[in-house]
Amino acid sequence: MFSCASFKMPKLFQRKQTHTNAPTSDVAVAPSSILKVSESRQYPKLKLPTELFALIIGINEYIHYKPHLSGAVKDANDIEHFLIDSMSVPPNHIKKLLNGDATKDRIIEEIQSLYTHRDIDKDRGDAILIYYAGHGARGAAPDGWSTPDGQIEMICPVDMSPSDAAEPRITGIPDIVLNELISQLAVQKGNNITVIFDCCHSSNGLRDIHVQPNVRVINKPPPLSGNWDNGIMQGRGKAARGEDPKQSLDCSVLLAACGREEKAGETLLGGLFTQCFLQQIEGLENIDMVQLSYNGLMRLLEFSPKQHPQCEGSKSNRYLFRKDTEDRSYIFGYKEDDKFVLEAGELQGIKPGAEFDIFGTNALSPDNRCRFRFQVDKVNGKTSYLSSITTPTSSDVPNQFYALQTSFTEEQKITVYCSDSDCTKLREVFLQHQSEFSGYATLVGTPDVATVLVSFEGDSMCFDWHEKNVITTHAGSRIGSPVPIKNKEDNETIRRVFQAVAKFNHYLHIEGADSRHIQLELHHMAIERQVIDGKPRAVRTPVGENLLNPEPAEIEIEEGKVLGPLVLTISNSSEKDLYLHVFWFDGRTLTIDPWYIGQRGAGLKEATASVDAPLRAGQKFPVGYGEVPVQPWEFLLEDGKPDIGFFKVFLATFNANVSSLAQASPFDTESDKERHGRRVKLAPVDWWATKMATVKQSVKGSSSAFDVKSKIGA
Repeated sequence: MFSCASFKMPKLFQRKQTHTNAPTSDVAVAPSSILKVSESRQYPKLKLPTELFALIIGINEYIHYKPHLSGAVKDANDIEHFLIDSMSVPPNHIKKLLNGDATKDRIIEEIQSLYTHRDIDKDRGDAILIYYAGHGARGAAPDGWSTPDGQIEMICPVDMSPSDAAEPRITGIPDIVLNELISQLAVQKGNNITVIFDCCHSSNGLRDIHVQPNVRVINKPPPLSGNWDNGIMQGRGKAARGEDPKQSLDCSVLLAACGREEKAGETLLGGLFTQCFLQQIEGLENIDMVQLSYNGLMRLLEFSPKQHPQCEGSKSNRYLFRKDTEDRSYIFGYKEDDKFVLEAGELQGIKPGAEFDIFGTNALSPDNRCRFRFQVDKVNGKTSYLSSITTPTSSDVPNQFYALQTSFTEEQKITVYCSDSDCTKLREVFLQHQSEFSGYATLVGTPDVATVLVSFEGDSMCFDWHEKNVITTHAGSRIGSPVPIKNKEDNETIRRVFQAVAKFNHYLHIEGADSRHIQLELHHMAIERQVIDGKPRAVRTPVGENLLNPEPAEIEIEEGKVLGPLVLTISNSSEKDLYLHVFWFDGRTLTIDPWYIGQRGAGLKEATASVDAPLRAGQKFPVGYGEVPVQPWEFLLEDGKPDIGFFKVFLATFNANVSSLAQASPFDTESDKERHGRRVKLAPVDWWATKMATVKQSVKGSSSAFDVKSKIGA
């Protein structure tokens, strides 16, 4: 992704600053001698393949709140300078609201104006940036809103009323409203959207009254009442996947200056997060900038344990402001003293003896060649420790590297059987790609011990599950579509199928500790009119019976129609705060689709890279509704065949990067692409587990329909 020698992580947090008009801050602040003055910065150049449009907001001087901030406007101007100088963004593509211009109405109007911006081309994949620097706040959530702790985060417009103001009053813009605005923007203009919030309480959506000059928080915002949402929530739900089936899992990538209960620091030179972000980019070479993803950017930022910048969104593996993505199969690693550490462990199914090839970057390029091969020596829940097979010296391996798993352990591999009449053809393919196949699959001489059966129909190879299990019982044994074997490109597809089968089978059966205290509920979603603060509001709400009670859920879908939107609720009755990631496993296409991917912290060290645990002890986590910026789910059976899939939740007391689990279907037919479900403080002892729910789908009224009564509409 980047050259490890091309940057140096600065120690931005050396001491605290105090001010005569404010108590000592509990946020570590960078000395002004550390942060460079932005006007002297020379950024690497990157010509984006599409256009970029930006809305930049910076507020120092609030009408009703003092003392004023000192660096937010400078942050906004510095971001504009960066876009023009490094990204070659035309100045007329940038809209800037500073101080008095950044009223609540103007902020909302400018976001909504992007919906119809005639120059933003959704099909072309144009990028959109929404940047905010100013105060953030937390307040009580209105009745009817689903939040983990009854609190809601918000950004503070310049005209926000005092906390004791009488009606009508101007409130902050809460994260749930911002999420709705971004969701609607994604429907209109695509999901190449980046949101950056350099304010306090910024991680979940998006600076007492003891406002200190070096923190960006308002402690007592006015309560959300009256016309708090400008009518936005009246249309809530229009961005659900049922209205735009091609809309992605979530709508944007969020970069937040700190956690939801933290304060964001600033100096006269600007916000610590923004200035560190810009300073790190300045230290890159042009080629490093091309291969910089959002996750990669976060690894460059080394912060104090008192402020934890966070990155959220399933598209965080995209390159900066582009729809191109780094290969999620690669796993990030780094050197720690003389040890080689992989940022993945038991939770990702890694076992001692597994082998990995080591690369300098994760770019999909012929120039990105394997440098070394390592073997896993020791594994814990979240990390693996590697030893070299090719015996490089420590100095030969980059300080930061990328690992691609090339071999499972023997017990993790799939076994493949082919009848005598077809075995010659299969062995020819295997022998041609022995090094690729041997890491994931083993040929066996009897079907009794086979995971997968291979057969031939003319010039095509077919794949079937052999084992009698819930997949074959309900949806039949066939995996995907027949694969032609006429040329070398077809052999590559066959290799991908075997690898995908092994990966799917392995990850589906990963189990950790006892997860009885985790409960899953799948419901239909309704747009309900609720009276909130005396006014009717539209709120996404789960309705009807829990489709997973009993499990497996058995649902019928009318032919040619879509079932959804559906939402998931995850309950935690334990005493542990948990991190979680949600995937959909499709039993016929081998797709592993991420529905919710947790946040990424800054830097590499545990103390600074930690992020908020989304599933609090004794609380619930909503997926597809509430304050979490994730779209609802839907099911579609276009070919009339029954299907089966699994929601699988990976849970841990530690934050783990599980994005490498995801995989696209190796089959290329349109029916295979469209048939699966779609997305309309650390504990003293590490703990991890998985929770899985099975969902059977069939066409209503067909011979393959279930005998049980459908729960649709319940």
